[in-house]
Formats: sequence, structure tokens, C-alpha cells
Amino acid sequence: MGRDPMDPELSKWAVPSFNDQLTNSRIRSCVIVRQGDLNNWLRRWIFALGLAIFHMLMNMIWGLRIKHYGTRDAPGSLAWFFALMEKKRLAGEKPDFYALSAALSQILNGILLTGWIRECGYPSLQEFAESNPQPDVLKEIASRILLNYCTPILDPRIETSVDPTPPAPRARQKKATPSASTPNSTAVPKSKSKGKAKAKADSEVDTGPDDPCHRNLRLLARDLLVVAEVTAAIPVGDFGRIEDLLPVLAAMFASIGSQKYAIEIVTLIHNLKYVWTPEFADIMRDNHLVNISGLPNHFMAIDMNIEHHIGYVKALYTAKGVHADWEHLGNIAAGIVSIQNCKKKVGLMMDVSYKKKTASEVDTKSISWDVVRWLMQEDLLSFDVGRKKCSPAPDLRETQKLFAMVPRFNKRAKELWGDDVATETDDILDEVDEIAPMEWGAAEDSEE
Repeated sequence: MGRDPMDPELSKWAVPSFNDQLTNSRIRSCVIVRQGDLNNWLRRWIFALGLAIFHMLMNMIWGLRIKHYGTRDAPGSLAWFFALMEKKRLAGEKPDFYALSAALSQILNGILLTGWIRECGYPSLQEFAESNPQPDVLKEIASRILLNYCTPILDPRIETSVDPTPPAPRARQKKATPSASTPNSTAVPKSKSKGKAKAKADSEVDTGPDDPCHRNLRLLARDLLVVAEVTAAIPVGDFGRIEDLLPVLAAMFASIGSQKYAIEIVTLIHNLKYVWTPEFADIMRDNHLVNISGLPNHFMAIDMNIEHHIGYVKALYTAKGVHADWEHLGNIAAGIVSIQNCKKKVGLMMDVSYKKKTASEVDTKSISWDVVRWLMQEDLLSFDVGRKKCSPAPDLRETQKLFAMVPRFNKRAKELWGDDVATETDDILDEVDEIAPMEWGAAEDSEE
């Protein structure tokens, strides 16, 4: 940068930095090992780390695919939907992100449409629309759909193991004195094999009526609603809706097995609430989503804008040839905005710019209606104890794993800002994910 590292101006200002989880983790590790440096610039304290919303969404969709995949013979699982939708590429090891995102949206739309058909009180949605329902009626029906089809029912195995009534107090008894006639049975250790046999017997006890396929579908609909809410909030630039969902997203990432993103979200909540001033917190909120074009409903996550920038740089860099030097790369990276403007200006002057004449968006409504037809055939939105059993899907809103991370988060916070100074990289506390890392592939690659 050509600046003196000891210049006080470098240590005076905070620098918002929005990165994926791995980059944020490396910056924090650098902060920890450089705690004893001379100023804030050399300690790297100046960086205020935000969350890459687009990368977070990609990781969430990847985790939902793993946890809700199931099997093809389990109605309501993602594998079952993908087979009926003939989306073979999504069953591969490297699915296409945009194809998977579109398929999940179509599945959610089908579930919600089926709910409207069941709750509207008319033979068809067309007749219901022609009745010109009032807003309060629509809101009431939407609330019933959310409650009846997008709210999970308790697993009977969990429900029967919890007694809501508090236990009655027991009278204190005198401790029996061991004698020859009354052997001290408490001194004999229990056999581990007996304990395992008892646990197995408990698991085989009939816990009452259950329909795991219906319960799995409710869990899937609820989790997909979270993804849909985040996706809908991005283009309108409403980070407040995303911030309201941060605790839910942290719990879901912890249950999925992505501890790194769970801790990342908890760190952002902690910074917004307790570390940054209210004014600077608002600056960080405002910069998570950006609108480069200035058009309505054209916001995007700031990391998505960076991905576009990288794409432009790669296109111009490779146009020079694979033997282009680093100086050329640095020049085009610094002037990418001006180069893009020149490209548009030349296109308009020569009348060779892209013009949309016949292209149109692909209509995928029929796929959502196919999902409705399959759900109606299987009657998956009804609780049926006689339905074929399937493996239960996990509840991703469980908070036990998230609560277990709190001590580790506190320890890392002390390493960052407290008195516990780490002097070696081995002292840095890092989370280990339980799920496989993302491996997205191109549509044509995954189809093979």
C-alpha cells in the first residue's frame, strides 16, 4: 500500500469486510496470533467481519439436501421428489446449485398449493379466486396452512419420554444398614450388557400412532420456508428479515453439522448486539446487501456481487491468453468498472449490444402442479398411521448442539478480545464440520 504500518491513520478506522466463512476464520486466526503486535493495524483489529449471505445460503441448501434426502421409496423425501420430477442430476455427488435451488422452490410451492386446495373451502383454487376473498380471510387460511402443514408434529418417541407433570416429592427414607439378611445390593455394579439390553427394549416399545412420512414432509416444508424467506429478502434489500432469522439459521446449521457457519452466525449476532456501536452496526447491516444497478428489487448479496466481478476479470484475463502476466491481471482488476462501461458504450455505438427480442423465462409452474398431484395421490398432507413407514428426518431446529457450542464461542471470544493470548496456531480453537464440504458441479457435468 505504500504506507507506514505505524501510521496512526491506519489504526484509526474500522474496515467492513464481508467474506465467506473460511476467509473470516483465517482473519480471526491472524488476529489471535498477532495479539502482541504494536498497533491495531498490525494486529488486524481494524477488520469488522460481516457474513457472506450468498455463501451462507449455498451451505444451507447443501445441508438440507443431505439431511432431507432420504430414499426413493420414502414418500415426501427429496430423493422421492427428485425421482418423480426426473431430476437425475440432483441425485449425483455434485449437483448444480441453481438446479437444486429451483427444485426446492418448486417442491415448496407444490406443498403450499396443496395446502391452499385443502383449506380454501372450494372445489378448486380457481373458484376460490373468483369468490374474491378478503385479505383477512387469506391471512386466516395462510395461518392454518402454516400450522397444519408447515409446523412439525412431535416425534412420539420423544413425546412419550417426557412427562409434563412435575414429579411428586418423595419422603426421605433412612439409609438401610447392610447386614447378612439384607445384602447391600447398591454396591454391586450394573452390567453394561443389561443396560444395553434395556435400552434396546425401550426402543422397541410401541410408542403409539405415528406417520413419519407426514412428519418428515412438515419438517421439510418448515425448513424450505426459511430458505424461501432469505431468498425473498435479498432482492428487496431487506436485511432486517434475514437478521430476525439469524438465531434460527444458527440452530439449523448446528443441527445439520456445519458448526463453522453456526459459530459464524453467532459471532455476527454478538457483534451486532454487543461489540459494535449502534451506528456502526447499521453500517454493517446496510452493506450486507447492495444494489449496484440502482433498479428496484435488484439488490444482491455483496459476496454475489464480488463473484460477478471475479467472473468479469476472468473473462477479460483469459481473452489475453493463458500466458498473460500478473501485471495485466492487476490492471484489469482495478479498472473493471471502466472497462465494462466502455464495452456497453461501444456496443450501443455499433448497434451490436444484446437485445432481448424472443427470449423469455422458462415456465416451471407445471412442475409445481405435478408436485401437487403427487402429494394428493399419496395424501401426504394427512396423518395416516397405516402408511408405509420410513426413516424419520432430523428436526433441524433442535438447539442442543447450538447450546453446546456456547462455551467454545466464549473461549474464542476471550482469545480475540480478552486476556487469553494465543502465541501458536495450535492454540487457535476451530470448529470441525460433521457434513461433507460443498461440491457443486455444472449442470452438464452433474448430468453425466
